[in-house]
Amino acid sequence: MLSILIPVFNNKVVKLVKELHDQCVRAKIKFEILVFDDGSREKIKQENKALNGIFGVNYLELSENIGRSRIRNKLAKTAGFPYLLYLDADSKINSRKFIKNYIEAIDEDAILNGGRIYSKKAPKAKSKLLHWKYGHKNESQKASLRNQHPIRFFHSNNFVVPKVIMLAHPFDETINQYGYEDLLFAHELVNKGYRVVHLDNFIIHNELEPKPKFLDKQIKAMENLNRLVSEQAQLDIKIWNLYKKLSALSIDKLISKVFGPSEKVRLRLINKSDSLFQLQLFKLLKFIELRND
Repeated sequence: MLSILIPVFNNKVVKLVKELHDQCVRAKIKFEILVFDDGSREKIKQENKALNGIFGVNYLELSENIGRSRIRNKLAKTAGFPYLLYLDADSKINSRKFIKNYIEAIDEDAILNGGRIYSKKAPKAKSKLLHWKYGHKNESQKASLRNQHPIRFFHSNNFVVPKVIMLAHPFDETINQYGYEDLLFAHELVNKGYRVVHLDNFIIHNELEPKPKFLDKQIKAMENLNRLVSEQAQLDIKIWNLYKKLSALSIDKLISKVFGPSEKVRLRLINKSDSLFQLQLFKLLKFIELRND
């Protein structure tokens, strides 16, 4: 019935897989768990090799790093059951009924998105506070809100999709870095007539990133967004929607002059600020710069 698909890059996943395995056994369903390693460090791979001893789990180390989209498509092609549950390797299961909740909601014409939340406790490492604050404010949302904007709130770290839909509409493999590939995936599925349905079946996002790495990912996301909106201007994305309003008023370049280059804001965030306003300003300034290059 269910193939659980977990792409891995430098994540220890034995505990996660055992929890999923136990829940599937308790739910009395036919299942498999596919764990594909996409070029992790040797120490990580050695720890994850313990998965080979668990019945129903297939652990595979790829010979080279193939990237976020390709590995997800490869997992779908390998899967043996009609429904696919995608989970990121840094996930922590939030409920003992996680699998049961998905099984009860499965729909052959819908993509189910369970959502994600963050630990209620702020991280001890101050460098990770910005990521934690951003996650709480922007990503930890109940299904009632997410269903008002089903594409905008879609994340590929925790969702169920029928295999036939996934094979017919795979992730865009030309997108080989972080940022908005999941939103584009959801946008295209909705355009094809499928529904994206959000559930309160959360995972906990378990690995916060220090500010330099977190901000580098935001730069990559803005680069991806710049490319995507050049090809598909109808995407419902806050930064893009705001930029269009500023551009229509011919004040986008003025914003850049008033607030300075994005690099100045990035350094401010790294050195002394955990402000979500400053983070959004940084992303907007970076996007304006990319649009005006």
